[in-house]
Amino acid sequence: MPKTTQEFKSQFSQRLFNAANTRKSHNPERHFRRLDSLARLLEGSSICAAVYFNALDNSLWVASNKVHAGSRANNAYITNIKFVFDLLADDQLSNEQALSKLNGLIYTNFIQEHRRELKELKNAEINLPATIKKWLNDFSISGETSKIWLENFINHLECDASVRKALEKCATKIARCVRDFLKLRKFFRSSDSENSPSENIAKALREKKYRILHFDGKNVHAEMRILGKILRTPGAEKSYLGISKLCCAHCALAVAAFKTPTRGVHGQAADWPLPECVNANLKTYLGDEAHSLFSQQTTAEQNEMRAYVATKESSPIKGNKNRRMEPDWSDSDEETLNDNELIEEFKLLSL
Repeated sequence: MPKTTQEFKSQFSQRLFNAANTRKSHNPERHFRRLDSLARLLEGSSICAAVYFNALDNSLWVASNKVHAGSRANNAYITNIKFVFDLLADDQLSNEQALSKLNGLIYTNFIQEHRRELKELKNAEINLPATIKKWLNDFSISGETSKIWLENFINHLECDASVRKALEKCATKIARCVRDFLKLRKFFRSSDSENSPSENIAKALREKKYRILHFDGKNVHAEMRILGKILRTPGAEKSYLGISKLCCAHCALAVAAFKTPTRGVHGQAADWPLPECVNANLKTYLGDEAHSLFSQQTTAEQNEMRAYVATKESSPIKGNKNRRMEPDWSDSDEETLNDNELIEEFKLLSL
């Protein structure tokens, strides 16, 4: 390997390490936290989803790892996105009735993330869709916060260790989904001062004013699709970008380099198809030193460097599997089903 190529790889890996070596979980303003909540609900069977509020026309931009420039106008991921917006905006449903419709969404998301646990539950002959529906009903009639419900659920589990672990993960998925859904419903029913960021985001939710981005190639990370759209839209603000999971190492470097805030970074590495916005602005992404080395090379050597940038092998922290991809739960994000502000509007119903 030429010395300059070695120097480039070393320089870039250090830059990547500096951006992602410390787990971060920022606590943005309430209306921006709701973008994260929405992104988690929109994830479905995709690995990640992202949401951005476009202040130019007061609309929401939505992106998924699995919706790209070659995607059809309708597919399973897009169907899930539409389902979530329709459910959130349905004023005719009580909270309890709405929660009963979440079982398919939770099941789809669970099997995308927990294949091993799904196998354990199937071996134990547990009908997971029916079980999720029952647990949603149990939560609905409990009147507890999602955290308290989850703690009580775990404390009363009696089964083999492997099955217990699988059930805990499924119950955690339910609790997160319920928490995000209830917070969003309460948020878009609240009113703030006219034309405030909070009220404008809530209005976009109420009116289902959103755009699903068919942008960039297959498997490009969701937040990079939105970042690319921001960079090519004159006047678009580099404001908060909601994400269903904390950023991987490469995305963490990109949002830092282009000064677009997110909830934070988990820092694990993944294969990372080079986004168009990064390829078109390599100097910003690579930094002055690495880009100087890059610019001196032949086309073949530059292609090798691009390939290195787009792989998890470029990350010096790729072996750290203990850094959770989801942000920590914040007490300020807790929601109880029978909150005093909601009890008159949504009476508890037995499903």
